Amino acid sequence: MRLERALGAPHLQLGDGPGSQAALWFVPSTPMATIRTHPTVSTVSTEQPSRASGLDALVDHTPPDRDRAIDAMRAIAIAVVVVWHTVMSLTYRKASGTFSMPNPLDEIPLGWAATWVLQVMPMFFIVGGFANARSWDSSRRRGDGAGHFVRTRIVRLARPVAYFLAAWLVVDAVSFALDPTRVSAFRWAFIAFVPLWFVGMYGLVCAAAPLMLGLHRRFGIGVVVGLLGVIAALEALRLGGDLAWVGVVTTPLVWLFVHQLGVLYAHSDLSSDRVCAAAVTVLGLVLIVLAVVFGPYDASMVATRGGSSNLLPTTAAIAFTAVFQLGLLGLVAPGLRRLAALRSVWKAVVTVNAFAMTILCWHMTGHLIALLAYERLGGTLAQQATAAWWATRPAWLLASLATTAAVTALFGRFELAARTS
Repeated sequence: MRLERALGAPHLQLGDGPGSQAALWFVPSTPMATIRTHPTVSTVSTEQPSRASGLDALVDHTPPDRDRAIDAMRAIAIAVVVVWHTVMSLTYRKASGTFSMPNPLDEIPLGWAATWVLQVMPMFFIVGGFANARSWDSSRRRGDGAGHFVRTRIVRLARPVAYFLAAWLVVDAVSFALDPTRVSAFRWAFIAFVPLWFVGMYGLVCAAAPLMLGLHRRFGIGVVVGLLGVIAALEALRLGGDLAWVGVVTTPLVWLFVHQLGVLYAHSDLSSDRVCAAAVTVLGLVLIVLAVVFGPYDASMVATRGGSSNLLPTTAAIAFTAVFQLGLLGLVAPGLRRLAALRSVWKAVVTVNAFAMTILCWHMTGHLIALLAYERLGGTLAQQATAAWWATRPAWLLASLATTAAVTALFGRFELAARTS
């Protein structure tokens, strides 16, 4: 409830938006119209909301046919990102004074295998594809064009990022005013901006969404198969011809492919056929194994010390990981729906999703605040994953969660404003 009070406990409304089937909108002092979404049908209820406000109002007015599994999976993915960057980042200062954040995954037996599940960027794009497919269907029924669809999503993505960058510009300006010789915050705190690559790539995918959704209506699964074929051909060209520049093309194509998997899921409901979901899971697993055992790809789906990255450029291994995770989503969705039917669980899911962009943008800043406070108190950041370092992981998680919650309460209102514009 503290977060609700910090945001003024506005009334809530459901509507189409980025990253959700029907995005979580906070509308101050506005009667609520509940949008009930379905792959082919949309109806509007003009019921007046109860006296409840804030998150409780949104929980109370959740449409009965909303697929809570998608919201729950997005919340889980966001939590994994925050915990991973906090617990699994060996963050320290280099001699230059800048922060570095390698991870000690290479020291964990079979740690690389865990990344096939815990590298959640593919899941974000799958969920995004599902959301955009549902929202595009709703937009077309309302008569909105592609331009309006893309513009609203880009604005809602860009506004929280703009406030994030503006806040850091203020920090940089104050630092220079106090000490003109000080290194720019955009250099020493560069790790705080790493999550923005995801936002930029997702923005490109959203811009292409109307085109890709149109192709899906005509060719269905053929779009996914075609994209994977093009990716494989370009990867063969990049690796065989030692043409690094091809990665600039394959990177957005891979994320378009992953997004298209979400579109396919939205129109096929893989979770209703466990045999099919299991088959997709096995297919993805086989593709990953073939890629890392017989192919040139690193077994880890996150960058490791001494290993090659599958993210920059984004490789076919990430596309195969997305197929694997699509199957997993189909398998776990029924259980997630049952779990999310519990009010306490659903309220937690709603809370995380309502501030998804804020958490994504600011969680590394929250972690940095905790690190700087530790240094100010005389602590020295470890550069090796010793037993003592591992023992402090729970404490660092709690400290970083506290600072991240604080900045989310402070800046989350700007994300909500973007959703209501």
